[in-house]
Amino acid sequence: MAWGYLHGPDMQELTESTAEFLSFAAPMSFGAALLGVYALVEGEQELLGEIGLILSFIGTMWGSLLGLVSITSERADAMVSHWQWEHLSLFGWDNTLFSGLTLVGIVASRKQRLRGLGVLLVSIAASGWVYYFTDSGAVLEARPVHVGFGLLFAASWVVLGIALRFGEE
Repeated sequence: MAWGYLHGPDMQELTESTAEFLSFAAPMSFGAALLGVYALVEGEQELLGEIGLILSFIGTMWGSLLGLVSITSERADAMVSHWQWEHLSLFGWDNTLFSGLTLVGIVASRKQRLRGLGVLLVSIAASGWVYYFTDSGAVLEARPVHVGFGLLFAASWVVLGIALRFGEE
């Protein structure tokens, strides 16, 4: 939950190191949760749901790779960031993750046994989209909304983890 709020121009070295580590660990933990989702929906997803799972996994692995690059070298991080901005400015790892979650959630919500999971996945994606579009410099910049939906996005992953651990959905 703290990852998005730790980085900034005035942060201390310890805070910067923590933010760099979390930029790797947060997407990896999303990927771990997606493995649980995959195990739960295996064999019940249509093609659209499978595509959504693949997009979600690509997004989390892409985010983890970017986090790993930022930990290893400032120069490598700058080069990757520049390349990504030049060639993939409309698509980021987070957009890929949100798109995939939206697809998986819609397909799962149409299945009786997976309805609760589907609604939760669509909710996670929706809060992620609002978080993304209200960021500083974004189309709908609104800092309080951005912070609120960022917290909702993070808390939703915790709820997903609890649901995967203790229930069918």
